[in-house]
Amino acid sequence: MKRLRGMKSLVTDAVDKGSQAVERVQIETAKIPFDLLEKVPGIKVPASGVRRIYNMSVSNVHSMIRLVNHVAGETFDAMVDSVQSGLGTAAAPPAETPKAKTGDEAAKEPAKKAK
Repeated sequence: MKRLRGMKSLVTDAVDKGSQAVERVQIETAKIPFDLLEKVPGIKVPASGVRRIYNMSVSNVHSMIRLVNHVAGETFDAMVDSVQSGLGTAAAPPAETPKAKTGDEAAKEPAKKAK
């Protein structure tokens, strides 16, 4: 179970770091055209507003990705805990069940009881 939790941590960390990196790249890449548009007289104010909306949208999308990633990690931990606690009770050896008797053994049984 420790290995599963370790793998989960690696995956959730990778998603978090990857999302942060992509968010930065998306905002930085969009900075170039927004900077140019904001230099054009008459569209500076609308371009600036669109930049803010774009940056907020990108940030919100990546925040949601990280939130879902966190919830998925917590859900995975809960599932592993549940399985692990179930294994604790199921891991005990089962009680011995009587063996089925063959025809010869079954026929000898009443004779033993009669003696």
